[in-house]
Amino acid sequence: MANGGGGGNDHNAGGGGGGNCAGGGIGGNNGEANLFNCKGVHPGVGSWSQGCLGNSFLGGGGGAGHGNNNLGTNGGNGGGIIILIANSISGNGYAIRSNGNGAPNTSGGDGAGGGGGGGTIELVTDNIVSNLSVEAKGGDGGIVYLYATVPRCLGPGGGGAGGVVKFSGTTPALATIDLAPGIPGRNIIGNVNGTSTCENSTSGATAGTSGTILENQTLPSSAIDYPNCDILLPIELSSFEARAIARKVELSWTTVSEVNNDYFTIERSRNGIDFIEVAQLNGAGNSMEPLKYAYTHNSPWVGRSYYRIKQTDFDGESTYSKINLVYVDSELDLYGIYPNPVKSNNSVQLEIFSKRDLESTVMLLDLMGREVAQQHYSLSEGFNRIAINSTGLAAGTYILRFQAGQSTITRKLVVF
Repeated sequence: MANGGGGGNDHNAGGGGGGNCAGGGIGGNNGEANLFNCKGVHPGVGSWSQGCLGNSFLGGGGGAGHGNNNLGTNGGNGGGIIILIANSISGNGYAIRSNGNGAPNTSGGDGAGGGGGGGTIELVTDNIVSNLSVEAKGGDGGIVYLYATVPRCLGPGGGGAGGVVKFSGTTPALATIDLAPGIPGRNIIGNVNGTSTCENSTSGATAGTSGTILENQTLPSSAIDYPNCDILLPIELSSFEARAIARKVELSWTTVSEVNNDYFTIERSRNGIDFIEVAQLNGAGNSMEPLKYAYTHNSPWVGRSYYRIKQTDFDGESTYSKINLVYVDSELDLYGIYPNPVKSNNSVQLEIFSKRDLESTVMLLDLMGREVAQQHYSLSEGFNRIAINSTGLAAGTYILRFQAGQSTITRKLVVF
């Protein structure tokens, strides 16, 4: 948290840049005089300068730009931590990179996010034998592209700070290090309703701080030697894939060999941490031949979900596969619900785009979760307009839940 950039405050200010040992740049101001009593002069601050205390930090993410028109952008991600221990390293024309990401640009009307801070790269070696490029650069702040109805400069994002490169000895002569900070964003397309000063203006956004090289660093390691670490795993997976196809998830995996393998459990998760069981498949017990397995999950969650394979042997011991991310498209898009609020005894119009013919159910729930009304509709592929009758509903706030196929859309509905 300490090396993340701050988000833009007040009205349409830019986000600050993320950092590492060094701090990120501040975001840009909004040029509005005093709209809604929000002057836009409190942009996101750059990340706090950690100082290099011997620890290794992830690069901090940039802060988001302030948005009230759904146009503000997120900050860029920070770089990760890379540790490479080797007797010697040959660059071979490649580079080791842990750069912060630049923030997305915005089309105008809101503030842009700050760039991510560079990460940390630790090289524990006594010998670099050919030219090696090492990068931990900060990401650039987001740019604001103005449009004709915005007669002012807005808040671009601040630049992310450069990261850290650590060497176990002195800096090798054959190592080229780039720890440049990210530059601030700016306003593009000037002369907007006479505001020509916006062209290329950063509105006060600043670059991040350059990164740091640390020499003669010691990487903590265990002093205990384990000479007999050979472990015979129950299975050896050569592949595991999970793919969304036609709103189903197709899972497949291959084992090179199996020893004492009882069964596989397919598990899924919303957040990649808390998993629940989907199905079980029997294992082969013992096999020295490659074996292929497959399973189709017909009822996946819409949006992001995570899948993994849990293997259990006859002794009850378990191991896990890697985790695969799957994204399943929604079958529906809700384009409008109006009027909202709606007067009692009037009807509410829903505009819905369906990707195929579907049977749907619309439910109204009170704030205690109790169902107060339900209606059924047949949707055709394409745009659909349906009316929901609010006759008999008492004034208050309701939850409208629209279900069709594997998709559910929930909105708030106010009746007066």
